[in-house]
Amino acid sequence: MTRSADRHPLFVPLVALGGLLFGFGLAYSEMARPEVVLDFLQLQDLGLVFVMGGAAGVTAVAIAFATRFLDRAPVTG
Repeated sequence: MTRSADRHPLFVPLVALGGLLFGFGLAYSEMARPEVVLDFLQLQDLGLVFVMGGAAGVTAVAIAFATRFLDRAPVTG
């Protein structure tokens, strides 16, 4: 585990920005509403599959680009 002194100065702001973007995405897609999640779990509304699949796709592309253009691991450093 790295010490906080070893981290890049933009580490905390970027983590906060990622959290805000994730929270906005949850609210916008209505994944935070219990009735929507319950309908999904009961296989009545499969719209959340597309939301989760889209998020997984964006993450896969970002990790692929990060590993290609960075000389270190994108997550573990």
